[in-house]
Amino acid sequence: MSDEAGLGGSRASLDEAIVAGLISRAEHGDAEAAREVLSEITNDLLRNQLRPPLRKYLIEKLVCFLDQGMPSARCSGPEF
Repeated sequence: MSDEAGLGGSRASLDEAIVAGLISRAEHGDAEAAREVLSEITNDLLRNQLRPPLRKYLIEKLVCFLDQGMPSARCSGPEF
């Protein structure tokens, strides 16, 4: 298994509607959805094709993380 495949780079991207639903669930504290969103971000970054909704989610979480100084449930749901 290659490093890329091990990081989820070999699987197909999820449909935009599914991604939007996962982001919504992640923002409401669903840990499983948050992990899936991070997996999608990883896939996109490995392909140099970060989709706009995932880019927005990532930027919001990184800005919140930087403003808070540490991970916070308010920034990212249960796990980021």
